[in-house]
Amino acid sequence: MSKQFKFLVVDDEEDITTILSEFIIDNFPCIVEVASDGKKALLQCSNNSYDVIMSDYRMPEMSGTEFINNLRASEGKNQLTPVVILSSFVEEAMKQQHNSTHVHYIDKTRYPQDLVPKLKQILGQ
Repeated sequence: MSKQFKFLVVDDEEDITTILSEFIIDNFPCIVEVASDGKKALLQCSNNSYDVIMSDYRMPEMSGTEFINNLRASEGKNQLTPVVILSSFVEEAMKQQHNSTHVHYIDKTRYPQDLVPKLKQILGQ
């Protein structure tokens, strides 16, 4: 029996979290939890362990960059959890997170073809 992975999807657009969650469930044995912003995601990260966290780059209140910085600064369960940033502004996101470890970038417009190989790489499959 294969391992069941646990994902957290963070995006302020509900339709995006739904689409991504369904896409991940269709491709991996997993549980997917969602958060509508970085603050809620940090709370969930303090209470749960995840194999991968996927976050939008541009969100109100707390950007994906701020979320990652807070996550990495905490000493919680997910301090070193791999994060995949989904953005239409990949170059901008990469400049903001140039020193972060375990951070991967996927162009939101190319996620169907790029996401599964990247997640397989991260999960060691």
